[in-house]
Amino acid sequence: KSMTRKRFNDLTKAHSRDYAINELQSRILHNVRITQRILEHCAANDIYHYRLSSKLFPLITDTTLNLSIENFSNYNSIVEELKKIGQIAKQHGISISIHPDQFNVLASKRSDVVNKTIAELNFHARIMDYMGLPQDYSAPMNIHPSTSTYDPTEDNLREIVDRFYAAFKKCDEGVQKRLVVENEDKGCWNCGNLFMYFHNYCGTQHKHFFPLTYDNLHDHFNPTNFQDQIVTQEQNVSAFASTWKKNVPVFHFSWGKEDKIRSHA
Repeated sequence: KSMTRKRFNDLTKAHSRDYAINELQSRILHNVRITQRILEHCAANDIYHYRLSSKLFPLITDTTLNLSIENFSNYNSIVEELKKIGQIAKQHGISISIHPDQFNVLASKRSDVVNKTIAELNFHARIMDYMGLPQDYSAPMNIHPSTSTYDPTEDNLREIVDRFYAAFKKCDEGVQKRLVVENEDKGCWNCGNLFMYFHNYCGTQHKHFFPLTYDNLHDHFNPTNFQDQIVTQEQNVSAFASTWKKNVPVFHFSWGKEDKIRSHA
């Protein structure tokens, strides 16, 4: 269950802010309990990885509303139910990841966007901590570079990585120990550039080698060409898998929708 900012404000006007908060917190508790049922379903169907919905906690990081789950009257219940998610996952050997929305842009040149992204990532990491998930790449947080640039020059790509890393270092430890980066379906961040700059360059320049999430659909629409040859899926999978070292890689593999081929079906 979600809630838009408009709906929250409409409830506030029609009733009161407390009324709107009560409706929101009940929806959040519902979402957390639904996630427990989803994990039980996964276990029953031999599915051993689950990507948490980034919509579990609608509006909480909306800076215009000044909300905090710590101030909710059902805060303790939410925390207890989050712990159960971690316990169910551990009991059944299910690993968990999360993929915050694409408006999270650590490399943005706008400080307000960067600050909002840091707050969003910190919040998601805290939720994973409540679940008791490890602060390492076995519980990865995945985002895109999402800089909307088509300038593939070396100086520009290095500058983007430098900005990304500078903002990354301002994030909480729970983010820094989990964050991984994914190839995109357009622009300069195809598999080759992601590997070259977010893994190799960042590792050499900043002593941090980001693990890389391979997305086959994005690779299909934004392939890597090297010496007039398209780099194969097998080559990209192998290269990206190596960036996870001893951790099990978490990749995204899907087909596109028939009516909207770039969208994951």
